Amino acid sequence: MRKIIIISGSVLVLANIFCTSSNCTAYDENSPEALKVIWVDSSVPVFSTKPVDAGSFESVLSVPRGTMLPMKFVITTDKNTSADVSLRMTGSNDNKTRFENAYNVYNILPVHVEANTSNNTEVGAPVIATMEPYIIAKAPFDIAEVLARDKSIKLKADFNNVVLVDIKIPRDCKPGVYSGDVVVKSKERVVSNKISFKVFDTVLPDDYSIESSHWLSLEPQDLKRTDLPTPWSPEHWNLIKKSAQTLHEFGDNVVTIDTIYGDAPMVKTIKTGQGQYEFNFSKFDKMVKLFLDAGYQRIETVALSGHWIDPGGNIYCWDSKTGEKEMLFSSGYTMKNLPAYEKKYKWPEYRDRFMLDYDYRAKADNFLSFIEIYFKQFYLHIEEKGWKDICSQQLLDEPRTVFDYAIFSTMARRTLPGVKISNAIHAYGVDDYEAFSDYLDMWVMEMGLITQPKSQEIIKQRKLVNKRTGIYILARPSKWPNRLLDRQLLDNRIQLWQIYMLNADYYIHWAANRYRGTDPYKHSIGPMGKLPRGVTSAKRGHPPGCNWIFYPGPEGLLPSMRAIIFREGLIDYTLLKMLSERKPERVKQILNSLVTSVESYSRDPAAYHEARTEILGLLEE
Repeated sequence: MRKIIIISGSVLVLANIFCTSSNCTAYDENSPEALKVIWVDSSVPVFSTKPVDAGSFESVLSVPRGTMLPMKFVITTDKNTSADVSLRMTGSNDNKTRFENAYNVYNILPVHVEANTSNNTEVGAPVIATMEPYIIAKAPFDIAEVLARDKSIKLKADFNNVVLVDIKIPRDCKPGVYSGDVVVKSKERVVSNKISFKVFDTVLPDDYSIESSHWLSLEPQDLKRTDLPTPWSPEHWNLIKKSAQTLHEFGDNVVTIDTIYGDAPMVKTIKTGQGQYEFNFSKFDKMVKLFLDAGYQRIETVALSGHWIDPGGNIYCWDSKTGEKEMLFSSGYTMKNLPAYEKKYKWPEYRDRFMLDYDYRAKADNFLSFIEIYFKQFYLHIEEKGWKDICSQQLLDEPRTVFDYAIFSTMARRTLPGVKISNAIHAYGVDDYEAFSDYLDMWVMEMGLITQPKSQEIIKQRKLVNKRTGIYILARPSKWPNRLLDRQLLDNRIQLWQIYMLNADYYIHWAANRYRGTDPYKHSIGPMGKLPRGVTSAKRGHPPGCNWIFYPGPEGLLPSMRAIIFREGLIDYTLLKMLSERKPERVKQILNSLVTSVESYSRDPAAYHEARTEILGLLEE
């Protein structure tokens, strides 16, 4: 039987207590400022003005040592004011002072969701009928999302002001049950809510048992909202450093970054003569050291092409004598004739015909000749630095044909011997998609692909030859969990249970912070491409929140509630891995009690709290 928490509000001044079945709030009706505080489950979404659903969860939350424990609170007041939020532990345990000195308070800022997920997400479009059970509300709505660290909170009247208290559980913490209060102190009132949690003897490893990467844009406008620094200035590097630390704190141990593309690329292309090029890797070297120092295990360079063999962005070169900048390759360089095939034929016929187009093949060969020069120099550089084993290279993102990928991979194998090749491949319309397997070391399969009948056998065969298989989830209407702003927060935790079920060992999300010109605090639809000058939001595009999980802040990227709940899933995944070494059958039983397929899974937050308690108990037997 599940236990529903009863929160007893202890008030430091004369007050009335008002209770529901799942929580108690407190305020003094004679005070000029009525203050209420509700403890809600961290994975329960909180809307800015709708009534709060506290959710149900274990009366004592369970946590291993060496991690963080998030607790979310909604504060309401009848007038605008400000308050300080703090943690006060009770009892005489030796760890009391350590808890009180090792926690973060986040003010959870709201964002606007203007449209629901659809095949072509668009403002004003109706909700797809089959998706109604899976969305949290019909757009438009505002929801608490962005975590800004601050123990002093500005409170808005008649509004759900939300805070998160994130408690650090030391690795050497004494196991046991701990109690305390989260104290909210405004100018005229002090209100506290009791909390409790159980620390188990199990210590979480230094790194989670799954590799994770949210592809990171390093452009200044994608790291900070205002007062943008000059690219590669000391302030820019400081933004990168702090953003790297934030992503690592929330689970990333692989960084995926651009190298040769853009107006101010990390790796600069220098033209030394007719057809002769050199590459300046000094910024790349600084970047690698920065991320290794932050705790990352692997450096992955983002795909050089997307779908087809074509530049993934503009490539510029600088003349070694004059310093003048010129365009070397433009995005779309090889794609001139594709629209004609798309207009004349249906998929996949237009794909198969375009693949053989003379102009496409000639320009693709020319582009690959340049990439081969780059790869050769890149390999010599990372071999000299001793980074060959920690660097991996993407080639062709979501390739449309095995034929193109084989050409690109064969060239990469020849010029980057021993360097791991990784790509996200969904293989739409490719019946013999197992043919991709020979050409890459880390195959990140899309959810719809990894669930195909023959995919599990492919994964088994890959493991026999030390090849890895990861997973990514496309943002589209589906019954399986997704990380979108109109889906339940718990999806971010459930995904890790499903990834475990599917035998994947690497997770990617294509966009940590790819805003493409929009303001993620005011809009949620992710633009397909960079917005035109003067346009600040897209009316159609990727589903809400797809293009970003993190938000630009004054000193670098800020985490989100989606990142918090994803971190909970990373903890679950790691505990499942630890228990599987001792009791594999019990792991299967626990897994099957919550998740049986990508479309069949528990959507009750309490079930995942209970499962963690059970796993931790079994690890201590």
